[in-house]
Amino acid sequence: MKTDSALKKFLFVTDDWIGETHSVSRKVNQFIRDPENPLIQATPPHEHHLMAYGTVIQDKGLFRAWYQILNRDTRGVPAEFTTCVGYAESKDGVVWSKPALDINPYNQQNTNIVLTGNKTAALFAPTVVLNSSNRKIPSRYAMLFYDGMTVEDFGLLGSPFPMEPLVRGWTPTPGSGLFLAYSDDGTHWTKTRQPMIGGPNDSSAMMQLPNGSLLACFKTSVEADRHFRIIGASLSADGKSWTEPKVLLKPDHDDPLGTELYTLSAFNYFGNLLGFLTIYHNSRSDKSVSVQLARAENPDDPLGTWVRACGRHLMLAPTYGDGWDGGRVYPSSNPIFLNVDGQDRIYLYYSGANTRHDDRRYLESSIGRCYLPLDEFCGLEAGLLPGRVVTQPIKATTTTLRIHRRGANGEMSVEARLRSGEVVASTQATGEQSLSLKLPAAAVGRDITLAFRYRQCTLYSFWFDGAPVRTGDSYRGRRQKRTTNKSPARRSPANRRPGSRA
Repeated sequence: MKTDSALKKFLFVTDDWIGETHSVSRKVNQFIRDPENPLIQATPPHEHHLMAYGTVIQDKGLFRAWYQILNRDTRGVPAEFTTCVGYAESKDGVVWSKPALDINPYNQQNTNIVLTGNKTAALFAPTVVLNSSNRKIPSRYAMLFYDGMTVEDFGLLGSPFPMEPLVRGWTPTPGSGLFLAYSDDGTHWTKTRQPMIGGPNDSSAMMQLPNGSLLACFKTSVEADRHFRIIGASLSADGKSWTEPKVLLKPDHDDPLGTELYTLSAFNYFGNLLGFLTIYHNSRSDKSVSVQLARAENPDDPLGTWVRACGRHLMLAPTYGDGWDGGRVYPSSNPIFLNVDGQDRIYLYYSGANTRHDDRRYLESSIGRCYLPLDEFCGLEAGLLPGRVVTQPIKATTTTLRIHRRGANGEMSVEARLRSGEVVASTQATGEQSLSLKLPAAAVGRDITLAFRYRQCTLYSFWFDGAPVRTGDSYRGRRQKRTTNKSPARRSPANRRPGSRA
C-alpha cells in the first residue's frame, strides 16, 4: 500500500480543515496491541536487552527488522558489543527468526549482529531507509545511527563538529554524532568514518521523502544548564551534505511539568507528513515514556512548522503495570501498512520496557507491535443527538469525494456547497455503508465547503479519489477562527494519561 502517492487525505488529527462544529467531540484512538506480543525477545549471550530504536520494513516478500541491542550493563561484554545492531526477519510479521551470520561472531559463534560500535561511544538508534528512488545515495539501504569516531580516525581526520559542552545529563564524546552506513543487502554495512550531523543527538530516526531526500529527526538540546530533550531535524539530498540542524518541536506550557521529547519518527501518509513523537514524562513521580502524534503543517516543507496532533492525547502508552511494556514504549522509525482480514491497518512495531526511565535494576525489554484501522488516529464523534461539521473551503480536484467514518448504528449526510452557498451535490448513508459524493464536473477546480450532519458515528477522513497532491493555500489548511458549541479538542478521561492535567 503506497502512502506517498498522489492521493491526498484530509484527516482530523488537527483542526486545519474545520470551519464550524456543533455537538461533536474529538475521539482519539489508542493503538491496539497484538495479542502475540512480545514478538522479538533477547537471545543471550550476545543479546540482553532489545529496543525498537530501529526499523521494520517489508522487502522482497519478507519483513526485515534492524533493532538496538543493549548489553552495556552486563559485565564481561567486549566494548564493541555493548551497543550494536541486531537483525531479524519474518514471513508474516509475527514469527521472527534471527539468522546466524558470520559478520560479527560472538564467543566464536555466528550471530545476527550486523553492525558493531567504534568502542568510543554507544552505538544507538539504528534506523534504516530502503532507498527506492534516489540515485545520489550509493546503495539500496542506508542506516542512520549515533556513535563516536574510532580512535584512529579521530586522530587522523578529526571531527567536523565542535564537541558540545558538558552539562547536567549529557557527557560529550569527542568525534560523536550521527553517522551513516550503506548496504546492498541489508546485512553487510559500510560506515562513514566521520559523523554527518553533530550535537547531543543519540536518539534519532530517518525517513525518505517522496522526492528522494533524507529527513533525519533527532533528540537534541539547546539549554545551557542541562540536557533538556527537544526535537531537531536536518535534510539531505544525497546523504553526504546535511542542512544546519533546526529545532522542530519543544515542550510548552500546555504540557505537564517535566515533559521532554525524545524522538520523532516521521512518515509519509497520503499527502500528509506525520510523525510518532516519543514523550518522556520526566518528573520524580513518573519517568514513563509514551507516544503521541505530530504533523507538519506543510508536507512539502519538512523543516517548517510542526504541530502536536490529536489534542496531545497518547496514541500508545505503557500498561503502567508489571508487563513487558509496563514502564516505557518507544516507536520504531516507521509504520507498516497491511490489509488483514479485509481491513486496511497501520502497524507500528515498538519496544517495551518493564521499568521506568533511569531504572535498570530489573530491566527487561523486548519488541512487539500494535495497530490501528487506516485513518483512525482520531476523528470527530457524534452521539445520539445529531452533530454537524462544516469544513474550511477546499479546492475540488476530481468529481468523486470519498468519506471514511465508523459507526454500525450511525447515519450521515453530506452536502457540497460553493462559496455562494449553492448546494451542488449531496448524499447520505446509514450503518457501515460506503459513503461517496459525486460532484458535477463544473465544481472541479473551485472551492467548496463540505457540510456533514451525522449521529452515532465518527468522521475520520475524506479525500478526492485520484486527486494530485497540491501545495496551494486550500491544501495547507487555514487557521481561521472556528465556531463551535462543543469543543472537539476537549480531553476525555479515557484518553488522558494518569496524573496528567485536564
